[in-house]
Amino acid sequence: MRTGNFWRTILLAIASCVIVVLSLGSALAQVGQGNWVDEISNSLTFYKSNYPNSNWDPLERRLAATPSCTISR
Repeated sequence: MRTGNFWRTILLAIASCVIVVLSLGSALAQVGQGNWVDEISNSLTFYKSNYPNSNWDPLERRLAATPSCTISR
């Protein structure tokens, strides 16, 4: 009987760890989801100032349409 309780405890500990890891992973994914648009926007601003003669219009148009496509929670 003691070995059954031991394995039950081990199984419970593993299941708890899996639940915590999955919960943290989904929470971190939601936090980082909106930041990538800001990163690209900041990069675009940087490169526009360093390369003023380049054609940034297509990227600006695509970036302007991107925030409406993201999921906000």
